Amino acid sequence: MRSVPARIDVSTNRSVGMTKMLVFLVATIGSAIGWWVGAFIGTMSAFFLSVVGMAAGVYVARRLAAEYAG
Repeated sequence: MRSVPARIDVSTNRSVGMTKMLVFLVATIGSAIGWWVGAFIGTMSAFFLSVVGMAAGVYVARRLAAEYAG
């Protein structure tokens, strides 16, 4: 049985790289907002809301990228 190679995203128009950058930035912003909101309650709340904010940021960024990239 052969191993499957890792997926390599190669794009001539750099849309894949821009999508990854957008996801990174929006996920970071969502995570920071979640941490800030959760910090009013406590550290564990900040952590969990940070994770929720990051997931929401990834979702929103991928939807935006799919809408604009085509």
